[in-house]
Amino acid sequence: MVSTMADLPRNVLSMTEVSKSFGDHMILDELTFGLAEGDVCGIIGANGTGKSTLLKIMAQEEPPDGGTVAVRKGQVVAYLPQTTVLPKGTVADVLNGCFQEVRETIAAYQEAAANQDSAADDLLGRIDALGGWDWEHRMERAASLLSLTSLLNEPTSRLSGGESKRVALAHLMLIDADIVLLDEPTNHLDADTVEWLERWISESNKTFIVITHDRYFLDHAVSQISELREGKLFSYPGALRITSWRAQKKKNSRNGQLSAPTTFYECNSNGPVAHQVPGAPRRRRSSRISKSGPTSTKSSRKLSPRRQSPLPTSSA
Repeated sequence: MVSTMADLPRNVLSMTEVSKSFGDHMILDELTFGLAEGDVCGIIGANGTGKSTLLKIMAQEEPPDGGTVAVRKGQVVAYLPQTTVLPKGTVADVLNGCFQEVRETIAAYQEAAANQDSAADDLLGRIDALGGWDWEHRMERAASLLSLTSLLNEPTSRLSGGESKRVALAHLMLIDADIVLLDEPTNHLDADTVEWLERWISESNKTFIVITHDRYFLDHAVSQISELREGKLFSYPGALRITSWRAQKKKNSRNGQLSAPTTFYECNSNGPVAHQVPGAPRRRRSSRISKSGPTSTKSSRKLSPRRQSPLPTSSA
């Protein structure tokens, strides 16, 4: 069950006693979760524990067997799945699709204005409300930031895995969602684009949930880490980085504390509340997003970047 949350000002997204099974295999066991505005939460866990299923349920791509998912009224949720599947057409078609309502409204306004129709004033106000007059500039900027300018006329069927992922990320930027769910976003990306993605997350005021096995990305991009295990989310207080999280878990194991000491998300009488780690910074580092996007310079990073789906579906 998915509902709109209007009376929990601290949370932008909550899950209450959410359960999910596949056959006899329990994936989520009455999981309760709360996410505060501006949080950047990294979710880790062994393969097969249900991390991707958890994100799909948040994105309404997968229904839970029980429990409720609530999103604050007016919040837009965008979801980047682990496997990128682009619709047929060109890269420009995919990015232009983010502005379908704007383009249709501009066309209607131009027709109404040419015919001196009284509806033109209302349509003009709608375009202003959508911020629609600069949509082409916004699309071109996103393409430039993700190094897609030379690929705008390329059919999506010819793109490599990394190019497809960059198109999906540009689409996410143009949606301008409030809550962004990323499942293994660094897969197929080069080091420069991963670093750009880190900066985008760090500079943004959006709320993020990130699933990734890239520990360097976790260290640089997220402000809190939780582990999905045995159907629930756990966290170690004060472990803001994956390196300190592992050290704390190892210490607990040596002391005979084999299970996580605390559940990261607690419940009060009003529902699940995001539990802020003491001393955790609300905003990430303030480095600026490069106006030129990913660069060709060698990276110093050691590597082993209302409610909507991430991409429009193809009609074919």
